[in-house]
Amino acid sequence: MKLYAKTIPQTLPNWATTITTCADLIEVEINDGHPDFESLLEELETEIEPGTFGV
Repeated sequence: MKLYAKTIPQTLPNWATTITTCADLIEVEINDGHPDFESLLEELETEIEPGTFGV
């Protein structure tokens, strides 16, 4: 999975890699199969109430 951001921290988690950096956009690849990322999602699942949409 890829995401695009204008700024990112200097140190990324081990499941994220910077792919390209342009003048105004940074492309980051997320390894969504990495165990640390999966546990992050599981933790977020407990915080999100059913029926809630958007962020």
